[in-house]
Order: sequence, then C-alpha cells, then structure tokens
Amino acid sequence: MRMVDARCYESLSFDKPQMIPYTAMTPNLPASTPAITSAQPPELPSESLFKGHKELHIRHAGEQYRLRITRSGKLILTK
Repeated sequence: MRMVDARCYESLSFDKPQMIPYTAMTPNLPASTPAITSAQPPELPSESLFKGHKELHIRHAGEQYRLRITRSGKLILTK
C-alpha cells in the first residue's frame, strides 16, 4: 500500500470548512521524483485532511461536495 507524505498538507488551514483547490491537494514533489508506475491509488490518513474538524468541502468538476465524519466514525460524502 502506498502512503502519501502528509507534510505536504501542513500548510492547509482547516479552521472552518473551506474550498481547497485541487492544486493545493497535490504534493510538491522534487523534479527528481520518479513517476508512479503502480496501479495503487495514493492513501492518505483522514486526520491529515480533516485536521481535527468533522467536515470539509471538496470541489470536483465544478460541483461542491461535503465530506463529513459521522458520530460513529464513518465517512459520508454528499453533494
């Protein structure tokens, strides 16, 4: 399983739910980093995205989605 270095997300502020441009979600890798050849998608710990909050907003293809953590700890994505 491939893990993504969560340090590339430390500059994001999650004081309240906000829109995050896709470019802010991509890690800043050095030019010498080899291309990913694995068919495995990157894996991120949810804590690195939520930063202690229970909800965040995602913009995808011009639409806004809401990703939230339920009381039972499950993730719910709604449009």
